Amino acid sequence: ATFHFARIVEIYTGNDAQPGAQYIIIMPHDDFQDLFQSVVVEVYDSAGNPLPDFAVFASNLPSFSTNQKSILVATADAQTIFGVTPDQLASGSLPASGVVCFSKFPLIPDCVSYGNYTGPSNAGGSPTGTPAPSIPSGAALRRDLGADGTLQPLDDTDDSAADFDLAGPIPENFAGVRLSDLTVAGNVTLDWLSTGANNSIYKTDDPATVRDSAAVATTTATTWNDPNPNQFPGLTCYVVKPQ
Repeated sequence: ATFHFARIVEIYTGNDAQPGAQYIIIMPHDDFQDLFQSVVVEVYDSAGNPLPDFAVFASNLPSFSTNQKSILVATADAQTIFGVTPDQLASGSLPASGVVCFSKFPLIPDCVSYGNYTGPSNAGGSPTGTPAPSIPSGAALRRDLGADGTLQPLDDTDDSAADFDLAGPIPENFAGVRLSDLTVAGNVTLDWLSTGANNSIYKTDDPATVRDSAAVATTTATTWNDPNPNQFPGLTCYVVKPQ
């Protein structure tokens, strides 16, 4: 049992309203990868200089059945915003551009670079290649797991730009609790300042591209209660357009 058959599969650096709501997800691609005690999540700035650690694992994972399990490392703000309990609470922060790694000497299984990173490709000790894209407010970087949707060793090519795409954040912990499985108690109320002739209300699950669904409602009022807030799994945004 160890931890080296695991990779970073998602990075979320927060949004403009909650910049401290940050997390990463680590996922093993085999069982018996449970010895995470003292594993360090390291971060580097846009030039490759080390920053304070994002987190240090206080204990091992609760089970050696680890294959395809999400290991959520998140700040307290992210836990509050998303309502998913992390497997390890993070005390540090992720850079807007830089490198994220996890390691326990002498093993460094994975590093990922992103954004306007200009430092060396091996700053964290594991090659990252070309940086993945900058992460817009409210979006996440997610590893491309291919057609089968499962993490395999070949899904890590040591090139961050090739391995990661922008997506909506879906934090998930080791117990399998994830954002899209949570139930919102009651309606979500939207408020805006002025009325319009038929304000059209849209839902989007992809803030990186603001991909609109069909309008779910129209109203001339300045408030609207969503009667079905769980309509789209992973929903992160509403859009109100005056017509």
